[in-house]
Amino acid sequence: MGRDQPRTRHLVAGLTVHTSNGVSEIGGAVHRDYRAQGYGHETLTMVSRLVHRHFGIERLVAGCDVANTASRRWLTKAGFVRAAGSPTHTFANGRVIQAMWWEHVDPDRELRCRRPRPRPQRRRLFGRN
Repeated sequence: MGRDQPRTRHLVAGLTVHTSNGVSEIGGAVHRDYRAQGYGHETLTMVSRLVHRHFGIERLVAGCDVANTASRRWLTKAGFVRAAGSPTHTFANGRVIQAMWWEHVDPDRELRCRRPRPRPQRRRLFGRN
C-alpha cells in the first residue's frame, strides 16, 4: 500500500504487511524528499487501522534498527509500543542488524473482508473449448 502526494502524484510512502507463522509484520519507508512532513505517520496510522478494522488482525509487529531513531519516532508516533523480540534481524540479502521490536494491538479488531470467492466456471456453449 502506498500514499501519493496529490499535487505531484509522487509515491511518498510505501508499506507492506505480511503474515507468517501467525505473526503479522508491517514494514515500510518514506521517500527522503517527503520525510518529516507527516506522510509517514498518516500512512502508518491508516494502514494499521485498515489491518485491524478491516482484515481483523489484532496484533501488528514491526522491527527497526536500534540506531534508526527516525523509525523509532515513526513507530511511537503511530501508537506502536516496545515489544519483546530477537535482538538481531537478518534480511533476505543476508544483512544482519541489531533490532528493536514494536507492536500495535487493537482488541476491538473486526473482520470485514472475507476471502474472495472462487469464480464459478463458465459453461462452454455448443461443445467448443
